Amino acid sequence: FAGLLAAYATGLWLQKKWVAWIAVPYAFYVPANLTLFWFFQPADNLPSILFIGSYLFLALGGAVGTALYVMRYFDELQD
Repeated sequence: FAGLLAAYATGLWLQKKWVAWIAVPYAFYVPANLTLFWFFQPADNLPSILFIGSYLFLALGGAVGTALYVMRYFDELQD
């Protein structure tokens, strides 16, 4: 998984078109992973709702925002 994230970062940095194949699935993976992680945590080990909401907002903003940006400027990315 670390290699995939390294490839994702490299593709974003170099503005390559193939990064869309990582950005879009990653944008779906992040909310699913966060939701399942907190769903299976014991009730006494959960952070506050404010923390969960803030974390989801930032994580979704980063993952989904990057995917939307990549797809919006897909034609301008390098092959």
